[in-house]
Amino acid sequence: MPKWLFLIGLLLCPLSVSAVERIELNFEGNTPGNWEVKNLTNASPSPQGLVIKTDRDGRMTTSSNFIESVETVSITVKTYQTMEALLLWKDPEYAADGYIQLPFIMYGSPDAQTIDIDLSSFDFWHSKATEFGIAFPAGAEIILKDITFSNWNAFEKATNVFKGFWTFDTYRSHSINFLWGPWLTFNPIARANIYTRNPPVGNSAMWIFYGILAIGGIWFLWKNHTGGKNKLAGFLILFAILWLVNDLRMGSELISYVKNDWNNYVSKGIGERTFRSNLSFPDAVDESLAYIANDPYYIFFGPTDTTVYFSIMRYLTYPNLPINGGDKMNQVKHAITFGRNSEIDDEGNLIVDDQIVRVGSGSLLKRINKFGSIFQFKE
Repeated sequence: MPKWLFLIGLLLCPLSVSAVERIELNFEGNTPGNWEVKNLTNASPSPQGLVIKTDRDGRMTTSSNFIESVETVSITVKTYQTMEALLLWKDPEYAADGYIQLPFIMYGSPDAQTIDIDLSSFDFWHSKATEFGIAFPAGAEIILKDITFSNWNAFEKATNVFKGFWTFDTYRSHSINFLWGPWLTFNPIARANIYTRNPPVGNSAMWIFYGILAIGGIWFLWKNHTGGKNKLAGFLILFAILWLVNDLRMGSELISYVKNDWNNYVSKGIGERTFRSNLSFPDAVDESLAYIANDPYYIFFGPTDTTVYFSIMRYLTYPNLPINGGDKMNQVKHAITFGRNSEIDDEGNLIVDDQIVRVGSGSLLKRINKFGSIFQFKE
């Protein structure tokens, strides 16, 4: 076997050696290290963790003389509130004073949760940070259980590069026009979040293909120049191998779209189906059509970060039209919500995300699933 074929095979095979280095700060019982607390109403240790309450924006910081490189941080907390907190660190290379800030979300839950953050994907993170901490918003009540910093060795990074190459995106609106293709990351936390941002986290794997082609082309030209046999055939074989590997990878991603649709939608019954990023929205529409069939207008509130659901409802229920504001709001008979916090208060008002959107005479007609609800109003 030619040496260059063996080298390509080695690059495309996963490495099995795995190791991770961790620095763990466990707050269950005693507070590890020395922390500077500012503007927090309370920060007291307990067997469950550090109990933090604050009436105004506050923070806690500590010195962070990391000996090894740090790639990720995992924060374990328990809170019943959903809030935006901030990671803080000082890096003299970026600023002499003040903290660099990185927002992250803590979700309200009765159970403890671990928030994994890939610091290595942010250009302004550096392990030479002299201080590290967390800032909490006013009104926060949480129990901080653990902070863990992690770093992976070269073998584990290589394994994650291979796994990242075979990590697929999900079918979304942009998939009609283009696919991101394979992307490479160097730790499992980054790999789990490759396609959650645009552009994806990490680096395009196409640079590896280009690099191999460039090195191969230079080597074959050098061999020809030094009197070796014509190496054009070898270069074409190299090109064909890389082409087939890339075609196999992209073809597998397209097949994964079909597989996901079959497993999550086609083969499921109504009430159990989820459709790509729309979750159970198709079921919510099917369940609500019979109730609004005779309504010229009905209230509809979908997820706050997009208007596409409102447009879909206009198309699917025409000539019955959705509204979410205006004079007709208090004249409609039904309201549909999806992906919003919605309820009827004691006075019959429809509340969506803590705001009254329809006054009086309302009741819950049907809770479609954990995302969708149908409400009715007396004439």
